[in-house]
Amino acid sequence: MTSTYLKTASTLSFVATVALAGSAFAGNDMSVGTTPMKSPDPEGMNLAVALNSDSFFGFYPSFAGAYGLSEDLDLTVYGIYWGGGGVGQAFDDWTEFGLGVNYSLTDSISINPQIGFLSGSLLSQGAATDQGDVGEGVVPSITVNLNSGKLEGQFYAGLYLPIQGDSDQLEFLHTWLSLGYKVNDIFSAGGHVEWLSGGESFDTDTNFIWVGPYVQFRNEDKGVFIRFAGGFEFDASGAADSGTFWKTAVGFSF
Repeated sequence: MTSTYLKTASTLSFVATVALAGSAFAGNDMSVGTTPMKSPDPEGMNLAVALNSDSFFGFYPSFAGAYGLSEDLDLTVYGIYWGGGGVGQAFDDWTEFGLGVNYSLTDSISINPQIGFLSGSLLSQGAATDQGDVGEGVVPSITVNLNSGKLEGQFYAGLYLPIQGDSDQLEFLHTWLSLGYKVNDIFSAGGHVEWLSGGESFDTDTNFIWVGPYVQFRNEDKGVFIRFAGGFEFDASGAADSGTFWKTAVGFSF
């Protein structure tokens, strides 16, 4: 993968999704591609929808759902409707859809392994053509959520692997970590670090690093939130000369 391509794909974020990377419900990030919400009813299902935008991928709606299997275990599902990219980017539309399970380790910590599938041409052809493929790539991922009385946070790591086309150079690892403090029932703030690395044979070069604060407003009773993150983008050498990043999300749950 060329450094130019990685730099763009890197900014895959906010995770993104369904991306502070993302956003959050009830104090937990709901980000790029992954975020389980605990179903309050073991026999019911929760669904959260978010409208996301970041400085690279532009506008991309996402969703995350959880179906209660037991008091501590959920079946999870997520999806991201990736758009054509932000300023200066020209990726065709592509989607990510996945399933997993969410296990509550404690009352405040849960872990959610998932497996996602891509449809489009991002990994199989480097988004260089209008001809996309169903199931062009696979995304094994892990998400750890923290939601205590005063703390909120999320760790995410997703491995994007092409399974179609001659494109082993387009694989990459996308990771982020956010940790914040709940000032009150409405407002919270904290820090966000996000990075992406990849390329030929997964060398040690880090192609993208974001570092900055986030703020979030929420109403847990109504299941709504608004979140904004922004800060510096660092290059592989650690120099803060690559510009800035920003990402925002608004979401609601059923």
